[in-house]
Amino acid sequence: MDEPDRYEVVLDCPTVSVYRQALVMQRCLQLFAERNEIHQDAWQPGGLRANLVKLRLKVERAWRQHWCTGLRPTEELLDAINYAVFCVRCADDDDVTGGWEW
Repeated sequence: MDEPDRYEVVLDCPTVSVYRQALVMQRCLQLFAERNEIHQDAWQPGGLRANLVKLRLKVERAWRQHWCTGLRPTEELLDAINYAVFCVRCADDDDVTGGWEW
């Protein structure tokens, strides 16, 4: 069976809060799609452990950016959400270490 060129996701948002959450997730997906054109799923080889490390780095960078400069670390937080999703995908696939030796 051939893979389709595009996939569509439709969400039923019963409240404004769920709708706003979906809008943030849409921004995460857009950022992932743009970057993945270049990186080609480079997050996959390290498995859950590598992505947990990267998630922690993204959150720590967002923390420092906000607390030290007062800036809103929106892009860092969108990246962190994407890395959290990578972690869930690896966990769902029981891929703890990827191809790396830990």
